[in-house]
Amino acid sequence: MRRAVTPRTRLIFIANPNNPTGTWLGSAALESFIRDLPREVLVVVDEAYFEYASHPAMGAADYPDTMAWVERYPNLIVARTFSKCYGLAGLRVGYSVSHPRWPT
Repeated sequence: MRRAVTPRTRLIFIANPNNPTGTWLGSAALESFIRDLPREVLVVVDEAYFEYASHPAMGAADYPDTMAWVERYPNLIVARTFSKCYGLAGLRVGYSVSHPRWPT
């Protein structure tokens, strides 16, 4: 993905885990990608299935909690939802967390 980023890139949207494939990026790979991006490129990590992917029964020991990275990466926005895990699919209730100052 990093090779596809050009000076014209302004926004990158990553679904982690991806739907419908179920593939996911581990902590080291995802953080390295975000760390190496230019600060003016906004990164949205969609974690709609966070509660499922991060559950120990899923075996994803390296699944990242990107919410903890928001302070380090002002260009990061983490989006999550209550709709998947709590059976609220008809309501589409979600939230995002971001750094209070972007760009810095």
